Amino acid sequence: MDHVSNGQIFDSQVQGYVYQVTQGQNLAVLVIGATGSGKSHTLAGSMSDIGLAHYFIEALLQSLVDKNTTEPIKYTLRMQFVEIINEDVIDLLSKGKGLLVAEADEWEGATVKGAERKVIKNAQQFKEAYKAGLANRVSLVNEFGKLSDKAAAVLAFDLVQVTEITHDTRVLVSKITFVECPGTEMLAENAEELVARQGPTMNQSLFAFQDIAIDLSSGKMANANYDASQLTRLLGDALGGNTMTVAIFLSLIHIC
Repeated sequence: MDHVSNGQIFDSQVQGYVYQVTQGQNLAVLVIGATGSGKSHTLAGSMSDIGLAHYFIEALLQSLVDKNTTEPIKYTLRMQFVEIINEDVIDLLSKGKGLLVAEADEWEGATVKGAERKVIKNAQQFKEAYKAGLANRVSLVNEFGKLSDKAAAVLAFDLVQVTEITHDTRVLVSKITFVECPGTEMLAENAEELVARQGPTMNQSLFAFQDIAIDLSSGKMANANYDASQLTRLLGDALGGNTMTVAIFLSLIHIC
């Protein structure tokens, strides 16, 4: 099988949404797969192949520059980066803040109150902030393996654009969310037995995400319980709200 680069994934799956984000639409990109399938590489990239998040921010900033040539705008792009592990929410942009909670806000929708929001003015600022956040991800190992394998990383942006023409002011607000989902290999196990072995919260986000996906795919939207975990609470808008959602599924390939 030919190797597919992050650039090819971005071009075919994500780039087409950049313009719509500049027009006030929300976007969520979910990267889903088993541990070792390349979720982190797909989002964060490497020295030779930058990740989807980098490609997107570069394209978004360029699109805003292009838009400003025909429609004078002032914009603010802010970044938030958290990790959800064992139902604890950790701010990756500000070490030592303590544990946070995902919650619904009347104006902002699903968000993590208290998490740092860093203003991003150019691609280099994003690269440095993202790299620093990745370095803060949990690297602990317990009897069940690496905790990061069971964690979700949520990289979120809010984009506010203000256009003033004569005496008319227009404000557009967009939310962009990139999610590295927990390793899906645990879904092959019996949920009750897994809870008995690893406790009720270790894989809570993963199974809550699965339950909501099943409800939505079967048309049972009213049954979807977004409050079942920190991750699904944060993804309420992405999964059941007014958001364009892209799911990228990665698989492990074993070469004998």
